[in-house]
Amino acid sequence: VPWFPDEDDIEPLSLAWLWPLASWPAVTSEGVLLDDQLPTELAPSGRLERLASIGQRHQATVSWIVDPSLVQTAEQMTRGYQVVRDGSIVVGDGDEDASQWLDQVGQSTRVAGVATLPYADVDASALTRGGLSTDVVRAVTRGPRIASAALGDPTDGEVFWAPFGRLDQPTLNVLASSGVRAVVLSADAMPSTNEQEVVDGQATAALPTDSGAVTAVLTDPGLTRILSQPQRTPGEVIVARQQFLAETATVAQSLQESKATGRALVAAPASVRWDGVASLLSPLLRATRSAPWLQ
Repeated sequence: VPWFPDEDDIEPLSLAWLWPLASWPAVTSEGVLLDDQLPTELAPSGRLERLASIGQRHQATVSWIVDPSLVQTAEQMTRGYQVVRDGSIVVGDGDEDASQWLDQVGQSTRVAGVATLPYADVDASALTRGGLSTDVVRAVTRGPRIASAALGDPTDGEVFWAPFGRLDQPTLNVLASSGVRAVVLSADAMPSTNEQEVVDGQATAALPTDSGAVTAVLTDPGLTRILSQPQRTPGEVIVARQQFLAETATVAQSLQESKATGRALVAAPASVRWDGVASLLSPLLRATRSAPWLQ
């Protein structure tokens, strides 16, 4: 059970929540959905509907990041769509669910703002290694316009979420040249050096590139692991919740003892295609505003 000293003796630790919305692209060049995965995720109690609902209730706490391909496909579904079922192309019936989901996300991000991933969350490292860096640039530069058209409001910029929390220098150079000014990395990817010591509570770092510095947003690996734990039973959810609170309280206290100032943690899932559980996330988001060691 987490315990914490008198709140008057502590400076609250800043906690940022990254809230990605993405799915696997599965649309033909004619706009036909290859399966019912996305309609299922957008339907009530579906994965994406759950994330949008939780985020909407806590829109002042979360930082929205969307895949332009996802909101574009959802917007196209609102006008009617076709889907492949049992080898045949049939008319889909999830247009109303897509419309409600898109409205929900649009209303939430209109207040809090939204950043965009490259279109379809492309594997920038694989494309760069394969000599297809122009495809990376195209995915980055076209994404904000596509997302803005689907959501009805301009976006706040481009973010690249590095798979497995790591990124090589050639890919970083390509991303920076295309306009990306922030990349999401795991804090594990930033080892301590003589010039810059990386410790718990450091939320960002400046990464040099051929096109100028890019900000690395460093997700806390401990919090990511906790959010990735099994959450199938009430007991597992309680364990994950208590561990999350204990972890942040321990970091806040250790930073207070070391006299560190301006420190922050970034809570984020391991993947942009995550499956959040409301019974865990909603209490943690409330705790971000109420726990004496968090703000």
